Amino acid sequence: MENRTEAERWVKAELYLPRDYLPPLLDDKQFYYVEAIGAQVADEQGKTRGTVRYIQMGTAYDFFIVENEANETFWIPAPFVKRINRTTLPFTLEVEGPDGIWDPSLAKGKP
Repeated sequence: MENRTEAERWVKAELYLPRDYLPPLLDDKQFYYVEAIGAQVADEQGKTRGTVRYIQMGTAYDFFIVENEANETFWIPAPFVKRINRTTLPFTLEVEGPDGIWDPSLAKGKP
């Protein structure tokens, strides 16, 4: 591209990258964010807590925004997402967090 006007044509363009272009992951503790969107979320006891709707980028860490069937929203900090289970469809993210992480009132203050 020669100038800004030419580059502006690409604003909000969608990019498709075949999965096999991405580097392989080492284990189930690594995953691509695109795998997490729509994944079920389970706590350390295996109880399903909701579905990942989107991931909010943050300055210190990112947040996985999880919604359940009761329309409750949970902001789960990325360090508490421990692994992904790819043997289920949809995939399942396993979360290990402190007491209170599943309190929907915490999302009202949104970090």
